[in-house]
Amino acid sequence: MPTQVVETFFSLAVRDMKRATEFYVTAFGATVSAALPFWSSLHVARVRLGLALALEHAGGTTGFHFAVVD
Repeated sequence: MPTQVVETFFSLAVRDMKRATEFYVTAFGATVSAALPFWSSLHVARVRLGLALALEHAGGTTGFHFAVVD
């Protein structure tokens, strides 16, 4: 029998946890369910988004997309 998956989520590396958290809350109305200096867990449109602190992260592209009403 396969392992039962109970949740899926995206994880993004960020260099500035406070700034990244504020961005998702302000821009998309995310709710914060956990906020630590090295990890934050947010919910946007019933999807969990994990923000992982990575001070050396140089940025880049990701496949995390939002469909919004214009």
